[in-house]
Amino acid sequence: MEPQRVTDEELTARLTVILQTGPLYREFVYTGSTLSVLPQELRLVCARCGTEQTWKADRPQPNYVNNDKHGPATKRYACGNCRNSEITYFFRWSPIDAQLSVFQKVGQYPALEETVTPALEKALGNDAKLYKTALRLRNYNLGLGAVSYMRRIVENHIHEILELLHEAAITNQVDPGILNDLEQVKKSYKIDEKISYAATLLPSKLRPEGSPNPLDILHDLSSEGLHALSEEQCVDIFDLCQAVFEHLFEGLRPYMDNQKSYKLNLAKLEKRSSLRRKSASDPTPANATPPMPTDESSSDIVKPPTS
Repeated sequence: MEPQRVTDEELTARLTVILQTGPLYREFVYTGSTLSVLPQELRLVCARCGTEQTWKADRPQPNYVNNDKHGPATKRYACGNCRNSEITYFFRWSPIDAQLSVFQKVGQYPALEETVTPALEKALGNDAKLYKTALRLRNYNLGLGAVSYMRRIVENHIHEILELLHEAAITNQVDPGILNDLEQVKKSYKIDEKISYAATLLPSKLRPEGSPNPLDILHDLSSEGLHALSEEQCVDIFDLCQAVFEHLFEGLRPYMDNQKSYKLNLAKLEKRSSLRRKSASDPTPANATPPMPTDESSSDIVKPPTS
């Protein structure tokens, strides 16, 4: 791996990320910094507290005061809130020569978890197991396998995604010429063509403001260049695609359900307004019996489903 030149501050930030979320066995080779102490604080979710907390490093062993850079070693952190939860990292941090050094996380206990939110698990269905496998492979620096599993999930759900996006595009009055291509695109055997088409249909509400279309990023999953990339490079692609992947699967169906509820309620309200206007234009005698309420009462308002 190409060495990176870093300052002490940049190295601390990089080591923090590696410890918190970095995959095992990945070497970070660098030059420039003379830092020899691991970050004293991390931000991690505490199982006991149920929220993200600041975790603090144990005091160093007497022989290694102000020096964690001494080959294979361990470092323990404890939750600063409850002080009961602990995590221990196993790492190798040592100089390669007079200029270069290497840091490698080789283990941790408790292990990195393959966490999937309930909303995402529901959206993925049976493929939630495949996604957890992808996360596990990523955590062990096996990027090729992780990307392959993620790509398979996208392929398994691409027609469902296209149908949902097509519905959303109709609601948002997308160019009819684009809408008419749906069936032709579904017949294609190329996943990248389907992702390209899906990108043209994605509602603006599912696009981060000021950012490119997130579905374009998923093109990296279908790139033929993956066959020539290293495990580490594929981990980078997986990490880049992960946020988009989860945002799409977690957000698309609730967005569509909310859109449908909104349209249905709007139609009901319009019907009630129409009945009122009609009643106002047809004066009723003063002694006439008031009309019975219609079945289009406020109790008929459709609430969007909760995830």
